[in-house]
Amino acid sequence: MRAGFIQFTPLLGDIEQNILKICKLVDRTDADLVVLPELCNTGYHFASRQEVEALAEEIPFVKTT
Repeated sequence: MRAGFIQFTPLLGDIEQNILKICKLVDRTDADLVVLPELCNTGYHFASRQEVEALAEEIPFVKTT
């Protein structure tokens, strides 16, 4: 198994652009597992708690048996 990581500077609040960038970078690798940094889809330097809350994603509910 080949593992790799991606490090880049995400654009604050531009989730769509950040995910497009991630997809392009992943497509260029031949790794079997790619590790991404936390908050890579939203950016890091929030000005306020409200900004964080506006960009927060819900955790999907997964029913287990």
